[in-house]
Amino acid sequence: MRHTLLMFDVDLTLVDSAGAGQIAMLAAGAEVCGEGFSFDGVSFGGRLDPLIFADAIARTGLGAAEVASLHDTFRSVYTQELRQLVTDNGHAVTALPGISALIDLLRNRAREQGDVMLGLLTGNYAETASMKIEAAGLKRDWFTLGCFGDEADSRPGLTELAMQRYTQLTGTTADPGRVVIIGDTPHDVHCAKAHGCTAFAVATGRVSAAELSDAGADIVVDDLSDPTPLLDLIRA
Repeated sequence: MRHTLLMFDVDLTLVDSAGAGQIAMLAAGAEVCGEGFSFDGVSFGGRLDPLIFADAIARTGLGAAEVASLHDTFRSVYTQELRQLVTDNGHAVTALPGISALIDLLRNRAREQGDVMLGLLTGNYAETASMKIEAAGLKRDWFTLGCFGDEADSRPGLTELAMQRYTQLTGTTADPGRVVIIGDTPHDVHCAKAHGCTAFAVATGRVSAAELSDAGADIVVDDLSDPTPLLDLIRA
C-alpha cells in the first residue's frame, strides 16, 4: 500500500523546549569560539543548525575554512550542553497541544491501516532532535524517516532527501501529492512547495497564522489539538 508521508518539524511544531537549544548553542559557541561568540542578528526559526552556527561564527571575522574546522567540535559540545540542560538539569521540554494524542492516533493508524508513515524533517542535528522529543515524552523510533539539519544544504534539500529515503525504504517512488510537511515557519512552507508537497502550517511558534497563509501554506491551524485537518489529507 502507498502511504501518505507526514514529515514533522521538531521545534515549536512537536515540542516547546523553552529556548533550550539556543541556550546550549550559545554556551557551546562561547566554549569553542570564545566569549565574543554571539547570535545577535542571527535568525533561528526554521533554519538548519549548521547554517545558524556558520552565520554566528562569520560575525567574529573568521572565514569559511575556520567555520568548517570548528563545526564538528561545536556540534559535539552543543550536544553535551543540551544533554546537561534537558536531561541532567531538568530544563522543561513539553509536547505542544494535541501532539501526544495525535502521534498515538497516527501510530495506531499506521499499524492497523498501513496508509500513513511518520517522519521528522528538522533543522536540528539528529542527536539533538532526538534529545528534545524524548524529553517531551515522545520517542525517536515512532518516526520511521528522519532528515536532519546537517544532511542537506537547504531545507528544500531535506524534503528531497525525505522523498529519496521513502523510495529506498518502500521501493515505491514518493508521490509529492502524498507528502505533507508540517511546520511552524515560512521555511517549512517553502520546502514543501519547492517539491510540490502539501504545506501544513501550525501557528504554534513565533509566526502568526496570517503570515503562514501569506507564505503560501495550503492549510493553517492554530495548533494540532484537533487532528481532523491533518487526517483529512491522508489518502488511501
